[in-house]
Amino acid sequence: MQEIINQTRELEQRVTEFGIQLNIVGMQINLNVLETEMSNSDFWQNQSHAQTVSKESNDLQAELATWKSLQDDIHTVRELAELSVDQADSELHAELETKLADLQKSFSELEFHILLGGEYDTYPVLIGIHAGAGGV
Repeated sequence: MQEIINQTRELEQRVTEFGIQLNIVGMQINLNVLETEMSNSDFWQNQSHAQTVSKESNDLQAELATWKSLQDDIHTVRELAELSVDQADSELHAELETKLADLQKSFSELEFHILLGGEYDTYPVLIGIHAGAGGV
């Protein structure tokens, strides 16, 4: 169990560091500002602006919920491992290892998302491949 505890602590640290890179606190502040704007009585007077703000708010909520869920799940696995460190329950150990592996995979996918987190990465893209001389 000690190995699981160490791995979850390491994963928690990595998630925290990436949360800083993503500026999770800033995202939460931005979400609060957007929600305040959306609660104004004249918010829907400008439909295109309202739709843009609503989409941005939904996107922020989804991203924040994903990171919060990951952090909570990692914390739960670590706590369960710490509570059962003295027990020789191989079934629980296997379950925690599986859950930890799933969390590490989820984090790796989110880590990839960070690489594609630029200003224009939310826009659609068209890719054209044109074969030229060279015979492939």
